[in-house]
Formats: sequence, C-alpha cells, structure tokens
Amino acid sequence: MSSGRVFANTDVNNFRDYGGWRTSCGKQVVTGRLLRSGHWADAKGEAHDLLRELGVQVVVDLRRLAERHLQPNIFPKDLFLEQLAADGGNMKDPPHIQFLREGNLTNTSVQNYMRSAYRRIPVEEHHQQLFRQTILRLGQGKTELLHCAAGKDRTGILAALILGLLGVGEENIIEDYMLTNKAVDIENRLPAIAKKVSESLGEDIAPEILFPMLGVKEDLLHQSGKILTDPELYARKNLELSADDLQQLKNNLIS
Repeated sequence: MSSGRVFANTDVNNFRDYGGWRTSCGKQVVTGRLLRSGHWADAKGEAHDLLRELGVQVVVDLRRLAERHLQPNIFPKDLFLEQLAADGGNMKDPPHIQFLREGNLTNTSVQNYMRSAYRRIPVEEHHQQLFRQTILRLGQGKTELLHCAAGKDRTGILAALILGLLGVGEENIIEDYMLTNKAVDIENRLPAIAKKVSESLGEDIAPEILFPMLGVKEDLLHQSGKILTDPELYARKNLELSADDLQQLKNNLIS
C-alpha cells in the first residue's frame, strides 16, 4: 500500500481503502472492508494478489452494460466473487461519451455537464438498486469492492453515502473523495489524455477543460442532493432501507 490508503499496483487505477475515518460518536470505521477503484479490465497478477489478500467477497460494478462489454473486468478464476451490476439505464454509449461527441467543449460546458451528472446519478433507478444492494451486503458483514470506470464519480457518490451513513463528518468525506486526484496522478496524466481526446474529436482541447471529467472537484459532490446533507433520509426515501438495515451497517463497520 502507498500513500496510506492507496494500494500500489500498475493495473487498476484509484484502488484504495475508504475506511478508517473517525465517526461523529468518536469511534472509527474499520479498515480492509470498504474498497473502491476504477475498472478491472487490465488487472493481472499484482492486482489479483491484492484482491485475494484483502479477502474481497462482493464486487459492485456501477458501470452501464455497454461499458462492461467494452472493458470487461478480469478477476482471478480461483476467487469466488459475488458480482453485482445493473442493466438499467442502458444506451449505446454512456452519457459522458455522448457529451464528448457533441463537441463544443469549454470550461463552462464541461463543468455544467459534470454538475448535471452528480444530480442525475443518485436519482437513477439502476444506481439506486445497486446502492441498496451494496449497503445490504455491507450490513451482512461482507468485504466489498465498488467501482465504475475511473472510480471517481459514481463510485465517489456511493462511497460518500456509505461514509455519511456511518457517521463520518462531511470534511473527512470530502477529503476521501478528493484523494482521487493524488491516487491517479491527474496533473501528470492530463496532457496525454487531452491529446488523445483532441485527436479523437478532431479539435484542440486544452487539458484544463477536461480536468472536471478526469479528476474531482469538491463542489461536485455537493450537487448530489441529500447524499452529503442527509444521507439517512436519502437511504430511507430513495433506497427504501429500514432503520434496522442502517443499524446493521454500523454494527458491522464501526469499531
């Protein structure tokens, strides 16, 4: 492990433990049970060894069906994993790819798109189904890995919800969320990614314009409705989780 929470490996981006934070009641979220990352389509021996070492039991794939077909995860064949995914919200291309293909990328248009995505994700039915299943499995004492494509937006929203339900304060939730920028070294990778996007679109796109799509900014998480401000209300109303479900989550993840 490097940088405290980040698991050093060359195959899976943004692979880290989002446990270990203090709660409002003075206790601590356990470590080694709450894991998050980008996709596993390039995973090989090093990442697989980490998966075995961590004892992962459940993998939650927040990507859409088209994304999963384009970049299928590679997991060890000798490791039994319950894999959760949803086929709702299907479309030929995920929303961010559609947005890029529309062109006319500016700082304003990219930031507005990302803000709209953070408002959309928590209320989409297929995401809510996975959010609910994720929390129920954690309440059963499972060790879970949740991920999307880059492990920052959909994953970041769900991780923030879980930490909020466990009583972690907003400041620490934001700190965990912002760790993505260091975990994947966004600043150094951004120029090469911007070049590739520019070539694909046939127009010159400045790296700073794409930053909100590749890294994270604190204000984005504040767009996600009640996820930060009242996670329990969101969980009860949107995910139909009971008080007992939420207590089981705390019982298994707070020490």
